[in-house]
Amino acid sequence: DGLTMPQVRERLKKFDAMEHATLTGLVGQEECPAHLAACDILVASHVPNPDGTPFFGSPTKLFEYMAMGKGIVASDLDQIGDVLKHDQTAWMTKPGDVKSLVSGLKTLIDDEERRKRLGQSARQEVVRKYTWEEHTRKIIEKLKEQCG
Repeated sequence: DGLTMPQVRERLKKFDAMEHATLTGLVGQEECPAHLAACDILVASHVPNPDGTPFFGSPTKLFEYMAMGKGIVASDLDQIGDVLKHDQTAWMTKPGDVKSLVSGLKTLIDDEERRKRLGQSARQEVVRKYTWEEHTRKIIEKLKEQCG
């Protein structure tokens, strides 16, 4: 659900894809892992800000995707590209480029081995670098440096 859901429904109908989509509506946070686990590929497709300012969004969704160990297709845009690396932890696409997005999806759909490798690498990376424990460890380390 949300402001753009009418546009989503319109496009699904336009491209005769409604039967291939499951629109869950709003789901509770406790249900999200089960929904993500049902996917083979997770997508973080974003476009640059229209005013040219740097893109910024919470990386939490990226970390959730990475933790699921699934193949990820994502826009190589600002902080997304800082977290995910092309053909290492995700398949990166040109932001706002539909052909690049379709190509990325097709690559991971057609290559199960690559999809699994990327998912496993992403999971290892998120556990190694982006858990709350690691985040707080880094904060404490910086505080110790600053406070002597």
